[in-house]
Amino acid sequence: MNAKRVLIAHGSKAGATAGIAEEIGRTLRDDGFDAVVLPADTATDVSG
Repeated sequence: MNAKRVLIAHGSKAGATAGIAEEIGRTLRDDGFDAVVLPADTATDVSG
């Protein structure tokens, strides 16, 4: 079975959301998702 793909795109002025986004990604991967965490300004293609 293929894992569902999830993009977590994060961004903030001070960068404080990066750690939270990484933790969300880790949790999703632990639950069997193919989670990718990227800064919002680099996430240009979400088609997979």
